[in-house]
Amino acid sequence: MSEFAIGQSVLRREDPRLLRGYGRFFDDLKLADQLHAAVVRSPHAHADITGIDTRAALQMPGVHAVLTGEDYRTDGLGSLPSMAPYKTRGGGPMFLPPRPAIALNRVMHVGYPVAVVVADTLDQARDAAERVVVDYAPRPAVVSARDAFAPDAPQLYGECPNNEAYFFEAGDKARVDAAFAAAAHAVEQRLVINRVTANPIEPRGVTGVYDAGTGRYTLHCGFQRPWLFRNDIARATLKIPEAKLRLITGDIGGSYGLRGSVYPEIILMLWAARRIGRPVKWSQTRNEAHISDDDARDNIVDAALALDGDGKFLAVKSAALAISAPACRFGAPCRRWSTSARWSALTQRRRCMWKFPAC
Repeated sequence: MSEFAIGQSVLRREDPRLLRGYGRFFDDLKLADQLHAAVVRSPHAHADITGIDTRAALQMPGVHAVLTGEDYRTDGLGSLPSMAPYKTRGGGPMFLPPRPAIALNRVMHVGYPVAVVVADTLDQARDAAERVVVDYAPRPAVVSARDAFAPDAPQLYGECPNNEAYFFEAGDKARVDAAFAAAAHAVEQRLVINRVTANPIEPRGVTGVYDAGTGRYTLHCGFQRPWLFRNDIARATLKIPEAKLRLITGDIGGSYGLRGSVYPEIILMLWAARRIGRPVKWSQTRNEAHISDDDARDNIVDAALALDGDGKFLAVKSAALAISAPACRFGAPCRRWSTSARWSALTQRRRCMWKFPAC
């Protein structure tokens, strides 16, 4: 038998440190002179922003700044990065909507950042965030994949007809159709896969640091895929050389794919740190997590199986319609879902057809 086998105990090296309380999680990080941030979020799934009044918040004790989309635009920050290898039905690149880290003129889901309040303490920041007054003009919203694809559905973007972000097809359609036509039996089923969310022990958090002397940023947060993170954050959003950004992560209290995206708060804390000249820390509440974390699933799959008279598989085909939400997340264009009816939705369609070899 080899050195390692199924069922054999494997020595875990990381456990003793964690079991003895020597772990270093996000909230254990306390930098000298750090400030705290609270995020004002949209209560609407889809709305225009007609005005933001920050005057009362700025007068609250301990407040250093209240940042809005207008400041973001003035500072020339870019859209959040996305990896999107798919195509439209016509063969062109899939539709990639802009996704600034903070709303400029329009909010696209419940929980979308609208303003960032930075203060001496977390309680001061949260109290001041409640004093920010935002005027909204609600727009129609659709939260169902099929409703978003309907001919009369509200259109999110004029450049994206029918709200279809991309169309992907794989397999041999002609051979599969022939196999189904000749099959003795065919079985079909519609699978409705509901939305889900990760719910880790430790919610997300971000601390941004900026060194004005060197022009370098340091990002403290729990994340996956650090090299992709750094490259795309620097290039697409901050618009700086990759070498100007350092990423540091400690222990993480659960991820499950949740920390595989570039979230708005990552950009917002780095930006706030540069604006104010001091480290800025944001700690997510559990309520915030359910309206701002990347979630998954929410797709409808129509699957069919062709069989001969002896029950042998001849071919299989499936068609999936899924929510891609108002933007395409970093890492995969079809994993920006929601656990609540908060999106004004784009859709994506996938169709796969496979012919089994004779056996």
